[in-house]
Amino acid sequence: MSPERSENQEVFTGIDFFATGFTEIAQQPHLGKNASGPHTEVIRSVLNKIQEELTQIDDRLDPGFLTSQDYFTPDMRALSDTLALHKRAQTSDLAGHKDTSLAHVFNEAIWPDLQNQHIDSHLLAEPPFATMRGLNMLYDGIVGIRSCANACFRMVFAGVTGTMPAARSVAYGATQVFGDPVIENHQYLNFFHSTAFKKFYKKRVATVDILGSDFSTIANLAQIANKHAAKLFCILPLKSTNSSLAKHQVILTGVAQDEVMFTDPLSGHKNFAPKQQFAERWAQALNQALIVIAF
Repeated sequence: MSPERSENQEVFTGIDFFATGFTEIAQQPHLGKNASGPHTEVIRSVLNKIQEELTQIDDRLDPGFLTSQDYFTPDMRALSDTLALHKRAQTSDLAGHKDTSLAHVFNEAIWPDLQNQHIDSHLLAEPPFATMRGLNMLYDGIVGIRSCANACFRMVFAGVTGTMPAARSVAYGATQVFGDPVIENHQYLNFFHSTAFKKFYKKRVATVDILGSDFSTIANLAQIANKHAAKLFCILPLKSTNSSLAKHQVILTGVAQDEVMFTDPLSGHKNFAPKQQFAERWAQALNQALIVIAF
């Protein structure tokens, strides 16, 4: 599927539409399927040890605090402001320990599994392109590096419905409900289960959130979707190349023997990255795969 990459596609404003949908799912956990991948157990082992150390610092903390404060929810920011300086320093040190532990897991368990896996590009749907530029100018509280999640949501929305929503409309709806223009991944996924979306798009949409995935798991789901004439879109969170505490998101479009193909909202076109380099960044983001299947 060849996407038309044009900013002119941002024609759907629907500010009330997104606010209504987000309001309905605001307090819900992921409404789709939560799945475990082949590396879930080893990744959870790392996270459990990190959680034990965080609890010793402050029992209100969780691994979500081991990222840049740019990714904190309003509640997380409020809690962080109450921490003593020595606890903030301990938390910062633990973030480095987490990265080191995940790097060890990658070298010992994940990369030996991933290096010979591939996904034929025809299996994965490639949505129209949406930019992540401009949100930080529209909302003073948003940092540009965080707007990739908004852009990936809009790309998948457009790939499913054929209509590209405006960045400001999604951000405004999220701000009205959550107090922040960029929200959690499961909240973006949940929008596809909202009554507002189901009235807008009459066909079935399923979502899957996989922790500890590999490329073969994604390929198998895509093959099943293709057999049912469905389109599968795959969003992959990655560690940012700009900061050890920052994250990024891209749309996966294929995996070859030595490289990975993906659409990056930062660059504005399809990218190719060395497979091992890409896989290392994915492992630091817990090998999470966010799947949207449109029937």
